[in-house]
Amino acid sequence: MRVYESKSISNDIRKVEREIDKLKMERKRKYAGEYARKLNRETNPQKKEELIKPVREITKKINDLQKQLSVLQQKELDYIDKVAKTGYDQELYIDEGKDVEIGHTDDEPEMIKDTVYQMAEYSIKLYKMVDYLEKKYPEVDFPHWWQAKIVKAREYVGTTAHYLESKVRNEH
Repeated sequence: MRVYESKSISNDIRKVEREIDKLKMERKRKYAGEYARKLNRETNPQKKEELIKPVREITKKINDLQKQLSVLQQKELDYIDKVAKTGYDQELYIDEGKDVEIGHTDDEPEMIKDTVYQMAEYSIKLYKMVDYLEKKYPEVDFPHWWQAKIVKAREYVGTTAHYLESKVRNEH
């Protein structure tokens, strides 16, 4: 089974985010507190430079990963735009110029595309807000009813996508 490009990008994003978090925790654990006080008390410039060197190295790794994360996030946004514009991802193939009816049709593909595009925009906005809140307040908690709506929306969207995927694939 092939992995969808969007799923692969999302997995890569999560992997890089975990690595960044791991390095930040390592930097804080190793180089905060007593180590920072020792660094601040050091008057010898060479010794001070030696003390700060590992902090710089780990910070550079974090910065490099953040750049990589930014590239992946842009790639994900580009992919979402592409899917929103084309109506399907690389896994789906539709014969051009062929009239296709899938179940009962209301001839409203533009309305559906607009709605799905808005959903993608709201999803990105929600993701960014939750990510921001999680970073600002690591112990943030959301109301159960709100979380349930997110899960239900995912189920609805997933079900509709799977339905169309099966219809398109069964055509060939």
